[in-house]
Amino acid sequence: MNKLIAIVLASLLAGGCTQARSGDEPITNSDRKDSEVGLRYIALTYDDGPNEEVTARLLDVLKENNAKATFFVHGSLIASSAKIIRRMDAEGHELGNHTLRHANLTGLDGDELRTEIEGASEALMAVTGKTPTMLRPPRAAIDREVKDVARENGLAIALFDNYPSDSRPWKTADGIRKSIVSEARDGGIVFLHDTSMRSVDATALVVRELSSKGYRFVTLSELIAKKGPIKPGAVYRNGYVAEP
Repeated sequence: MNKLIAIVLASLLAGGCTQARSGDEPITNSDRKDSEVGLRYIALTYDDGPNEEVTARLLDVLKENNAKATFFVHGSLIASSAKIIRRMDAEGHELGNHTLRHANLTGLDGDELRTEIEGASEALMAVTGKTPTMLRPPRAAIDREVKDVARENGLAIALFDNYPSDSRPWKTADGIRKSIVSEARDGGIVFLHDTSMRSVDATALVVRELSSKGYRFVTLSELIAKKGPIKPGAVYRNGYVAEP
């Protein structure tokens, strides 16, 4: 019997190199998930487009650099910009709700508020066949009623923690780059606009520089999902923190 056990053990040891790794064995670099080898994640978000020329060039830059982004599109432009919006969706970017008429939501009554939010979601659904999960209120104006209507419509509220003031006419592409890079952090949400070529040029610089530092550019929903499910009605200034 002892001889038989010895033979079985020898056979198992000899074949160990071809067996799957057990839970007790150390994890090698090839076994690690991205987060375990130092990668950091960040979301580039763009408001107020699409602009036919600027947004098209921005999509080219993102594609060239294998980067994903989230676009909070102006609701009134959705129907007339269906082609480029479908391109955003086809290339793996996220489309978010930025209201129907870019209204200050905290200044509206209940019916007007619902029209602004639900109208934009319906317009996106008509073009992409998908209902958005993220809302960015214009001017970051939110109150309890805005949160409640967002929650009822399955929308989380997307704010930001990295704003390089790219819409200021005096801000150069390199100045925008410096602002973004200096504030970059894992889980960060960058607030930009796809209405100026300066922002596109800055994006190209930022993606290359931060990629070399271990950052990966994902959609906002993908960023939030790194830490847990998206919470409708919650406010996200950082992709990893849901504020009630």
